[in-house]
Amino acid sequence: MASQNEKIKLKTYKTKNYSIKYPKSWYKYNWHGSINFSPKEIRKKDINPYNNHIYIIKLDRELSNSKTLEEIVEYTKGVIVSHTDKVNHVLKKYKTKNGIMYSLELASVYRNYNKTEIHHFYKIKGIAYDIIFSFDVNYYKQYLDEGMSILNSIEFK
Repeated sequence: MASQNEKIKLKTYKTKNYSIKYPKSWYKYNWHGSINFSPKEIRKKDINPYNNHIYIIKLDRELSNSKTLEEIVEYTKGVIVSHTDKVNHVLKKYKTKNGIMYSLELASVYRNYNKTEIHHFYKIKGIAYDIIFSFDVNYYKQYLDEGMSILNSIEFK
């Protein structure tokens, strides 16, 4: 019987700090200093991939060094709230294979643009990461399962 990875046909993206798996039906690209993943179908339909993607941000060194993971989550939440018209959020703390992770789910409206984001925050070896699943509300449910699979596949070295 084929494993789940063989059925979905995953690719692996590796850096010196982490690896992450994503389906072959998605593509990887760099944008504004972050690593991004978006469904190929979004690009084929000429839908803005920058509004429908997963991206990995290595947070500012000063922020990483000066704050605890909890403080980083609260700081980031504050920045997001200050830049949106309306935000609903749920924050949860989990113990994962990578250590403690905070998950912040946000449904936000900015200039009549509705999106939902799920942030996974980690602090590994003094470096803070924010891994974000950010999709327009029209595509959020369609890509949620694959997106969560990608977010949860990250492994830090």
